[in-house]
Amino acid sequence: MNLVWIALLLSCLMGSQVIAQVYQWVDSDGRSHFSDRAPSGRNTENPAEQAFVSQSKHPASHSSIVLEGISSRDYLHLRKLLRARQFGVLNDRLEQYQRTLDEDIRSESHLAAVYQVFDLGKPGMEHYFNDWVRTYASLEYPYLARATYLTGLGWDIYHQSTANRSPEQTDAMRRYFYASLTDIDAALRVNPRSGLAYSLLIGAAVALGDDSQHQVYLQHALEVVPESLLVARTELSFLTPRWGGSKARMQAFANRIMVNKASNPALAILPGYVQALLAEAQLGRRQYVAAEAGFSRALAYGNVAGFYRQRAEARLALKDYPEALDDFAQALQLHSADADSYLGRAQIYGDLRQYRNAAAELAYATEIDPESAKLRLYRTQLVTSLTGLGLRARESGHPDESLDYLGKALMLDPADGPASYQRAVTWLGMGKLANAESDAEVALASPNASPEWFVLMDNLLTRRQRWDDMVALWDGYISRFGETQDALLARANAYFAKQEYQAAMADASKAAELGAPTAAGLISKVEPFLDKP
Repeated sequence: MNLVWIALLLSCLMGSQVIAQVYQWVDSDGRSHFSDRAPSGRNTENPAEQAFVSQSKHPASHSSIVLEGISSRDYLHLRKLLRARQFGVLNDRLEQYQRTLDEDIRSESHLAAVYQVFDLGKPGMEHYFNDWVRTYASLEYPYLARATYLTGLGWDIYHQSTANRSPEQTDAMRRYFYASLTDIDAALRVNPRSGLAYSLLIGAAVALGDDSQHQVYLQHALEVVPESLLVARTELSFLTPRWGGSKARMQAFANRIMVNKASNPALAILPGYVQALLAEAQLGRRQYVAAEAGFSRALAYGNVAGFYRQRAEARLALKDYPEALDDFAQALQLHSADADSYLGRAQIYGDLRQYRNAAAELAYATEIDPESAKLRLYRTQLVTSLTGLGLRARESGHPDESLDYLGKALMLDPADGPASYQRAVTWLGMGKLANAESDAEVALASPNASPEWFVLMDNLLTRRQRWDDMVALWDGYISRFGETQDALLARANAYFAKQEYQAAMADASKAAELGAPTAAGLISKVEPFLDKP
């Protein structure tokens, strides 16, 4: 995911819903809100969100700044509009946010959240944005959307260590960023005051290693939109020690920008970003206690989903599950389109052996971010663990317990081959052949099917004397793995049972040539039938 946008997710410079008009209101504590959810209450179709609203017990920070995020429903809706090429509707939605931003700079975060939808994280999707640009070449929206997509791909490659990055990947990364510059320039020609465009521009210059252009872009942005929290937050992320900066430089820059608080009161949260970015580095170094304290200091400056989520990750690492769950709940109340918060909750439920809850959280996370490598890795780890528990339960004489573990594994990944195979073996041991065959079919459809899984299905088909299916089974095996002696003998036996003796002899003879010790016995059994008229 785009590094600049990861930084933005940290601060959750996110937008609210995009289906209705944008609402602005001040709550009873004096906190300003921008959303197109009506202020009467939450509106969500996500049961995971609803389940945790009542669990949140941390009071809001003493700051009046609350940055809410986009809902998962609207996040997914916008992506569906893009894939359906409903560009006119997308333009209308983005125009709503732009109008609100023109009236109040504090709503800048909402526009940034909407554009994050276009960071699809997968190459080969340019055609959507190309069509959008061709159809509406005079508007800034398609250019910013395509720039967001391209910079996202560039940052995905950038995050790979230099040692693991091939020259071809480096070239691709640079092409993505250079292509994004053309789109950003087009967007700025339409809207010279776009803080989002400048934030992307600054990030691209840093990624390309062009410090002089970085400074030029930054200076111009601070002259044109000095009140932009988005620009300030982006630049702060490149002043951290990781990028050769320091805490002192971060604080000095924050103080420099906060003189514009009269134009944008939200700039008062900048010291919180300094604390959060430093805590993020501590989290990466596994200094969990220090990171937790740092995010708590950040939250004193405002309620930000990213601060809650990363403090939750520190608490998860410390195995403080109740507090971590509460922080994830706070994060999702502010920004429900956050796959990382759902993943964090899944990890907690996995540790607590509440696998059904873990599966539900992973499903939400995957719907939001289907390209996430972190999600795939954790799902694989959890499925592998459950499959191992199911195997051990069966071997210790507890088939019902085995089915329970394996069922939960397949709830997480219904197409997992090893889990399906192990459950098929458990069903077979219990005499439930139809269930065993159903799971064996799933196992054999997986790309990592092993020969023993074909033997299991052969066993099941033999019991039902389904010889045609046995021939098809071993045809499939041979097409994938080649003609092995075991496969040829198995298919020869099926042909013999079907009374197709010529085919049986052909396979048995090939098996004999490959050195199969039992092939001679099968050949002698087939020969008398070949001699008959």
